[in-house]
Amino acid sequence: MVASLITARERTGLSTYDIFDRFLTVSEAALTGVRGPEWRQLSAGLEKALPELQRALGTLLYEAMGGYHDVLGPCYSALGRCDSRFGQFFTPWSAARLLAQVVIGDCVRLARKQQIRIFDPACGSGVMLLAIADALPQSLLRRRRVIFAGVDIDPLCVKMTRLNLRLHHLMACTLLVKLPHELTAHERRVLATSISI
Repeated sequence: MVASLITARERTGLSTYDIFDRFLTVSEAALTGVRGPEWRQLSAGLEKALPELQRALGTLLYEAMGGYHDVLGPCYSALGRCDSRFGQFFTPWSAARLLAQVVIGDCVRLARKQQIRIFDPACGSGVMLLAIADALPQSLLRRRRVIFAGVDIDPLCVKMTRLNLRLHHLMACTLLVKLPHELTAHERRVLATSISI
């Protein structure tokens, strides 16, 4: 996936940040069935790179078939985009899975009694939300007893989380994934009563 994105960057002349951002945008659009003028607008300037972006999306879809795990965060890191000077660290899947196993018991007990919301206030690529989903009994997800929410100050991270949740068929169980300044007063009150991870 990284090699495809690097080739796409070279063919378009876009920066690494911009090609990754555009990849996330067109991938989500492709998965949601965007067509016609809207698709042409979203993919404008990417014509020379579309085969590489399709290959990267194919890899992403294939990886998502293997169960819950984060492919986007490690890809973003491999492209050299995360910056520890700004406090940006992407939790490895193994660590996220271990943390989810530690907290999952309480979540399951609560979700059997009432619908619960799992909120990640610094969602990054969505790895913790995916790890929680992986640790939960799937019956709770199917019955929408668990709802996910994520916020991040980085717009690219919001896009990664949204795409990760979509890839793993969790959007039906998702309340919101937004930038903090996009939250309404009502959404802030709702998130205040959520289980934060």
